[in-house]
Amino acid sequence: MASEAQPKTTDPRFLLFSGTEGRAPLRLESFHALGYACRRMKQRAKEEPGFYFVCCLETQEILASEDKETGRTSKGKTAGGVVS
Repeated sequence: MASEAQPKTTDPRFLLFSGTEGRAPLRLESFHALGYACRRMKQRAKEEPGFYFVCCLETQEILASEDKETGRTSKGKTAGGVVS
């Protein structure tokens, strides 16, 4: 299977964060495509269990989240919240 490259655009649109409730989220990586961000989120959660989420820079909405400590995964606006 050939490796895919991220689409070329000037600015990333999606951010990957880690964090826990009650603490400021830590920005880990930025992506041009949501699919890449979600795959990387799942990879990081496998490598180091914890809470991870993907945020859209334009809307500030959390679009997907993964919590390997509790086993919860969410996609779409039900992933919860707005990053401030």
